[in-house]
Amino acid sequence: MVPLCNTLGMRNSDFEHYLLTNTDLNRRQIALKAGINPSTLTRQLNGDISASFDTVLALHRGVGLPLIPLLMHSGLITESEAKNAGRGVTAATDVELAREILRRAEQGRKAMSEPLDNVTQGPWETEIPQGAAARRNRKAKKGIEKDN
Repeated sequence: MVPLCNTLGMRNSDFEHYLLTNTDLNRRQIALKAGINPSTLTRQLNGDISASFDTVLALHRGVGLPLIPLLMHSGLITESEAKNAGRGVTAATDVELAREILRRAEQGRKAMSEPLDNVTQGPWETEIPQGAAARRNRKAKKGIEKDN
């Protein structure tokens, strides 16, 4: 189902229908639960102003409706975009995952392109919590002691 509209001056009845039938609340109750001014929600549903992402997110958090269908019914995304939004890491192929890792690595620090053994110290050393660094050092020392 494609949203009827998200343009000014046209009623977004698909969005209103979705909200009312999936909450068993009236407009005012929905708005108050979501922390939205009731008149703002009414103007968005009437098409006086466009639905905003902030409003949809507030509805998701306040009323508990799923975010992707809310975005679709509000007209902020298309049905096709909604269907593709559920495609996560589990649906990605190994090649797609490898390409994404490579893309991120190429955008990162120069140190990411060097083998780990060649990197002596970097800014990430300060980001390791002291407890974790201490545990790592103790484990390394124990490994040396076992070899002797």
